[in-house]
Amino acid sequence: MNLWFRTLLTILFARFRPRLEVMEEGRMRLRVWPTDLDIAVHMNNGRYLTIADLGRWELLFRTGFWPKMRANGWHPVVGTSKIWHRRSLMPFQPFDLTTRVLFWDEKWIYLEHRFEGVGEQAEKLYCRIVVKTLFLNGREKVPSAELVRVMGFDGKSPPMDDELVSALT
Repeated sequence: MNLWFRTLLTILFARFRPRLEVMEEGRMRLRVWPTDLDIAVHMNNGRYLTIADLGRWELLFRTGFWPKMRANGWHPVVGTSKIWHRRSLMPFQPFDLTTRVLFWDEKWIYLEHRFEGVGEQAEKLYCRIVVKTLFLNGREKVPSAELVRVMGFDGKSPPMDDELVSALT
């Protein structure tokens, strides 16, 4: 039940926002709410990962991939994530969550989430998360090439960052 209301709002608002191409960056303006805080009164470490899910939901809907994914019976699964905390997000602080596809191989799609400051804090990076994800059809892995083709992208993957791939292995 964690973040159901925010998830529903993300999905609803994504339908009215401009469509994104596969390699475009999604950006959402969010705020730290009291339910996001830990005992140290800053955003809980685990909450960053949960809020990153919102960025993936937005990307699925704004790229138009959600109905195609459902029609094919595919579902996403996170394999590994790596998180870098830089600064604390404080109560009621606004921030931007950006989400984008970095690159892919035969099996995995690598996504980046960035928690960035706004206003006077616009140049500050608070947290970066890289997620390695794949899609399943039942128990079968859907090849990344098929996924990006269905998304309407006919180009090659951007160059892979071998150091980042190693960090997620």
